[in-house]
Amino acid sequence: MLSSKVSRRPFPLVAFYLEYNQLRRAEGEHNHELIIVSAGEATGVDGTLVTHFKDGSFFGELEFLGIVDKVSQLTVTADTDCDLYSLRLGDIARALIEFPVSALGHIPGSA
Repeated sequence: MLSSKVSRRPFPLVAFYLEYNQLRRAEGEHNHELIIVSAGEATGVDGTLVTHFKDGSFFGELEFLGIVDKVSQLTVTADTDCDLYSLRLGDIARALIEFPVSALGHIPGSA
């Protein structure tokens, strides 16, 4: 039987909603989160590069992981009403403190 600590979701995703044509992120804004599109469609513009996001797509991963500067180069606007989730690196750090791997006994999917 799993303990109550292990059965809770360790990574707190924050749900939010964007209405059609609402701006989520503008170029030059600071970004510290990974955004996951749960439902709906959005468009991201990075200079001349245009990316279409749909169910299951994500953006902000490069800033989230620290691969690029924390200032977004991407402007994202909802093409339809969208259900989204965000995850911040700090949330993962807190989850690792609250749910250490040793409490799980092993990492799922590992040998």
